[in-house]
Amino acid sequence: MRVRPALKPLKPLMTLMPLLGPLVLLASIPLALVSVSCRQAEDIAPAVPRRIIAVAPGIVESLFALDLGARVVGVGNYAHWPVEVEALPRIGGLYDPRYETIATLEPDLAILVPSEAELEQALERLGVEVMIVPHESLADIETAISRIAERAGVAERGERLVEELRRGLRARVEPLEARVLLSVARQPSRAGEIYAAGPNTFLGELLSRLGATNAASDFGQLYPRLGFEEAVLRAPDVVLELQPEPVAPEDEAAWTRDWRHVAGDNAPCVKVIDGSHVLLPGPRVAELYRDLEAALGHDDEGSCQGERYAGHEQVDDRDAEKLRSSVHLRFASFFRFDL
Repeated sequence: MRVRPALKPLKPLMTLMPLLGPLVLLASIPLALVSVSCRQAEDIAPAVPRRIIAVAPGIVESLFALDLGARVVGVGNYAHWPVEVEALPRIGGLYDPRYETIATLEPDLAILVPSEAELEQALERLGVEVMIVPHESLADIETAISRIAERAGVAERGERLVEELRRGLRARVEPLEARVLLSVARQPSRAGEIYAAGPNTFLGELLSRLGATNAASDFGQLYPRLGFEEAVLRAPDVVLELQPEPVAPEDEAAWTRDWRHVAGDNAPCVKVIDGSHVLLPGPRVAELYRDLEAALGHDDEGSCQGERYAGHEQVDDRDAEKLRSSVHLRFASFFRFDL
């Protein structure tokens, strides 16, 4: 009977490691590279932008207030502050962006506001990085400044600017007791085109910090449109006509005349606040805050004095109807509308 020799046992695995070691090492290299690459991707921050564009004037002003003016290569058509802006290329506006100019400028960052979504898509197709910042409330202004500063590598400057803004917007210790209508960019002698600043706008928030009552506080829209009749019947003590362009003192009477023709003896005190800073949510908002306070102050020279807006008395339905009829007749007569 033939007996097969027993099989020799395999060499222990450890005796093979000198042969397998190089192969295992080679196989592990790609995994190690992937791991290192992932860690590096997490650690490497985006490049600091050097060629920035912005359309909204408030954003342009924030860039310069952050001492980033040297990096701005293009601005929107309506940006005019600071004076250095005037020498920069214009890239159009919300409805007429100049894409060829933008491409020529080769920006590495575009800072936009939410209303510029269509522009955002076009810029991304051009390969431009886009950052969207909020742009309506006082909190939005702070957030925009902080985010821009962080992205541009000047976070500390952003913190200082926000702190300066907060100091300039401290709530008034003694509230200004007045019912105020904020009329936004109305042209004189134009009927039915009053856009009032609602309570959720930065303008409405400034008014609230002064302790005044917004005559348009019950509207849900940011900037509700009112007819002259409705505006008068809301019984504002003061109407502040906010104008983004300078108004000559002799021309201010045109705005006052409109309200007197329509409201007669019930006309509110009317003041015009003008300037390039008036309607911009940006770093100069504290300047507007001071303008509002001066216009509403009881004792400041040139303000609506206390006796001019001591407050409208409550009237019964019959008197209210008389007021409505009087206002309607004056309104139709002044603006030549048919009843």
